[in-house]
Amino acid sequence: MKKLCLVMPLLALLLCACSKDPALDGFYAFSQTLRDCESAAFTAEVRAEYPDRRCCFVLDCQKDGAGCLVTVREPECISGVSVRLIGTEAELRYGTVVADTGPLDGLGLSPVSAMPLIFDALEHGFPETCWTEGGCYCWKIVTDDDTSVLVRYDTLRSAVSSAEIVSRGRTVIFCNFQRFDTEENLNERSSEKDLG
Repeated sequence: MKKLCLVMPLLALLLCACSKDPALDGFYAFSQTLRDCESAAFTAEVRAEYPDRRCCFVLDCQKDGAGCLVTVREPECISGVSVRLIGTEAELRYGTVVADTGPLDGLGLSPVSAMPLIFDALEHGFPETCWTEGGCYCWKIVTDDDTSVLVRYDTLRSAVSSAEIVSRGRTVIFCNFQRFDTEENLNERSSEKDLG
């Protein structure tokens, strides 16, 4: 019986080692990178699909220890409007004017509040399904009972290329990333410029 008790854990370990999934490993490595870095930033083309309309934006998002700062680049009529999101609190900024917008709704599925949700999914979400497709790792990350985030990670660029937020079975947010930088990427680029 003692031998069986020793063999079973070793067998389980061996089976796990044989079923390594590069897409899953990629998720955990990228997730750890985001958790370890002090800041990250991205620019994304965001499309929100409401039941009765479609809204399109280009947003900059910067995440640091103080939360997320989301700034509108397009449409031009609201370019420069920023929202600082800290937990469930939001602060709307335009120039020197600051307005407290109060707590976000429970789902947080506006185009602006969706940006921190993507960061949170990548840092702390559970990868329910992972696969490889066209040079990308694809991750379906569960954030709660009603919401998941589908992410495509370009392995050649080592960057997130797109994400979709699915709420209650319906895709409501589509994001195409023009750039996705971690502190590590920014430091590497800075070093390359210094060498060049």
